[in-house]
Amino acid sequence: SHPGAHRGGFFVGCWKKRQKRKKKQKSKGGATPSNDESAGSDKSKTKQIHPEWSAVVGMAAVKMDDRNIDHRVKSALPHEVTSLSESRAEVIIMDESSNRSLRMLNQRCFTRIYPQGTRVTSSNYDILMNLYGSGCQLVALNYQTPDLFLRQNRSIFYSNGSCGYVLKPLHLRSPNAVVPTEL
Repeated sequence: SHPGAHRGGFFVGCWKKRQKRKKKQKSKGGATPSNDESAGSDKSKTKQIHPEWSAVVGMAAVKMDDRNIDHRVKSALPHEVTSLSESRAEVIIMDESSNRSLRMLNQRCFTRIYPQGTRVTSSNYDILMNLYGSGCQLVALNYQTPDLFLRQNRSIFYSNGSCGYVLKPLHLRSPNAVVPTEL
């Protein structure tokens, strides 16, 4: 677990922007929280970030090739985000072999699922729990519709104290773990 995740240090890009803003204010002579706290000290207080997270600069969006998910699994890099429409994700999840490949992909990189643009009523999709069970990290929902699926999504994060993230199931974090047949 990342040591700064629960305090917002998880979002390194935002942290770096805040640091630039503080430096800019300092050079203009403006007061910043770190100036007030460390008055008389040359050292300004900064958040402690795990060395591996400090190397993360950004994520690259990659559209999955429609031919085969196995091709994407082989070429996936850790800093990439694979985007799938809900209809494409549903086809993958319903096929056992493709779902296994999706879980392998989610061990290597991020996967973002987005609702179809044809959802005129702004409803949400009912495969939400299957998506999380397969390791999809970013599942976009229509928040203007307070339906069962939005409540399910919120309950997942309430189970971890509403801190903004939930660890993946063990079978997705460990390459040697046994994958359950029922998710």
